[in-house]
Amino acid sequence: MDVLLTQHQAGRRVTDTTLRLATLKAIRDPDERRMLADSLRSFIRMYNPHEAREDTVLFPAFRKIVAAHEHGALGELPDTAS
Repeated sequence: MDVLLTQHQAGRRVTDTTLRLATLKAIRDPDERRMLADSLRSFIRMYNPHEAREDTVLFPAFRKIVAAHEHGALGELPDTAS
């Protein structure tokens, strides 16, 4: 879980950078466009192993401890993560 939490925090930082750079003005500036592309590549590099860990470790373990009907109900809860 610690690794996944650290990855989520890193993903938020990369997303913040991407959103900051994803403006019309930034896209017109070659240096900022390059930084935007680098940010997107960083997200992809981080996300691929993160998703693999969730799919092979976290979600299978979660399904073992949470009943199927409870698992489905969780998707209907409002998002409170902020």
